[in-house]
Amino acid sequence: MKRKKKPSKPIDPKSVFQLACKFAATEQYVRSRDNPQAGFMASPSMVLSAFAIELFLKCLLLLESKEIDRIHSLNVLYRRLSHKQKRRIDEVWEQEARPKLDELRRKFGLPHPTDLPNALVTCARASSICDTATKTPNAKSSTWENCQQFYGASSLTFGQSGSRKLR
Repeated sequence: MKRKKKPSKPIDPKSVFQLACKFAATEQYVRSRDNPQAGFMASPSMVLSAFAIELFLKCLLLLESKEIDRIHSLNVLYRRLSHKQKRRIDEVWEQEARPKLDELRRKFGLPHPTDLPNALVTCARASSICDTATKTPNAKSSTWENCQQFYGASSLTFGQSGSRKLR
């Protein structure tokens, strides 16, 4: 005999937002210059940042009364947002993230995309590149900082775009 699935209760967007903020704050602490183990914790830090971004996007989708399913791809979640939400995120991205990424491109010559749609699509590739760079015994701290700033700028962007609506 098959069991019937219990109807799931609605997910509270505010609780998703609060959880995303906790992951983002933890990621920011882990990659801070005050953390003597920051280089050692680079890969987990990137995962925390990506997870925070995922939760921020899911929060925005819930606020729009859209299904979040079991999707974890940042670019797919982003594409599901309304045009208005994407425009708000793009505005914050242009003000906060793009200048940092442009500076990193000039400083280190790394090919991180500075436009948000391409940044989300290449997020997984950037993660694996950063992971490889941080596992190299003589990896420069600037390489690690470059990767961390990419993810930090992303989580900051998504946190700012959603926070105004929930307060």
